[in-house]
Amino acid sequence: MATEAVRVLSYTLPCPLPDAPGPEVPSSSTNPVRPDRLPVSASSAPAVASAAGQQLSPAVLARCTSKDDSVSLPFRGADLGTTTALHHMTAAIQRRCLNEGTRRVYIHVSHAIDPQIPLTRLPSTPPVSSTVSSPSRLSSEGGESGYFSPTVFNSIVVAPNSLASTPIAGTPMSSLPPSFPFSSPILPPNSLHLTLLERYIPPASLMEDAAMFSTRSSILIDRLFELSPQGGSALFIYPTKTGAMSFDRDYLGPVLDPLLRKLMVLYRLREDLLWNIRNMAATPHLAEFPELQARVERLCKALTDGEGEMPTKLVYSTKATVSLNELSWREWWTQQEQTRIREIVKKHMANQPGSESTGYGVPGDLAREVLDGVRAPNVRPSSRGMGEAVLASSMSGSGGGSGAVSSTAGMGRIAGGTKRLESLKKRGVEVGIFILRRGLEY
Repeated sequence: MATEAVRVLSYTLPCPLPDAPGPEVPSSSTNPVRPDRLPVSASSAPAVASAAGQQLSPAVLARCTSKDDSVSLPFRGADLGTTTALHHMTAAIQRRCLNEGTRRVYIHVSHAIDPQIPLTRLPSTPPVSSTVSSPSRLSSEGGESGYFSPTVFNSIVVAPNSLASTPIAGTPMSSLPPSFPFSSPILPPNSLHLTLLERYIPPASLMEDAAMFSTRSSILIDRLFELSPQGGSALFIYPTKTGAMSFDRDYLGPVLDPLLRKLMVLYRLREDLLWNIRNMAATPHLAEFPELQARVERLCKALTDGEGEMPTKLVYSTKATVSLNELSWREWWTQQEQTRIREIVKKHMANQPGSESTGYGVPGDLAREVLDGVRAPNVRPSSRGMGEAVLASSMSGSGGGSGAVSSTAGMGRIAGGTKRLESLKKRGVEVGIFILRRGLEY
């Protein structure tokens, strides 16, 4: 059987996040990427509980006895939702190879990371069972599949901030023709088969949004420059204006607004300070999908008609609504906005007269409290599982017993909590999905 290597670059903005399993990755004792599911040994838990004269709740019993990942639980765990499309990409490559059955493909994924992000934040491949030795056995023998298979190898590459739309002083840009785009590749040019460039939350500023589609210098041009001119493809995911507004209303607002109101009352903070912290300037100015598609097409035309010898075409475009991972969007927003918030707080505190000091402390304290308030706390899987069991037991309708909920107030709280959880399931951010390909003949 022939072997082939596929080189992929994964570039997630504003930063990559670790331990983000794909939807097709099953749980197992050797690949514990689903912390909300009990291990295989839990199948004996009902018998143990019965021998002790106890009975498990319906939710826990279902998790112990069912091998189906689609078991419906009372509410959605924080580990569900979209963090990256990388797993879908690698799984699609492997499915294609399984259908052909004539070659074995190894996937080398390079994860782009900012120099300020610790290495511990990178995605990593967990140990896998020795029974998985080839792509042909991924599905037929119940082994692992997709991103967490032994045919996927990972490395890191440093990606310095390249948001500036103008070249850095000292570069040979001035000697190039006006139509030649300025590129800052992080991998050798023309060396990649596939690139994933994805962003799910609004950018930090209007300049960052404009720079993404600049025909002179942008992260998107850099990624295209690294692709093979013989059909190398880039999957580009970017939020629309509708998606940005949905993120602000359905994700960020319910978390940040109560926190800022609490801080305003607690520390007698001015409204203008809190508004500056709350406001994401780029959100109302992003493009809707038709304009976003037109911007991508203009970029491809500029690259094709220019003298940089980078013929590029848009081969597919659509819009979709994705539900964001709760832990991921909080971390993305915190990493992206922390510098801006610290500067706002620092400037505000420096302009406060000594007699009107809030007495809060050093300027960095307020910024840190805001950021820590948005950043999701560590949730133990056992605690989340217990919450599911308690909620399911309360809603099971088994009257009688000390655990029964009989008061109207209690039922109201359960109904309100259920309604809130159902609304969380329906949240989503609209994004534009584009596939760009190098080379006009491919």
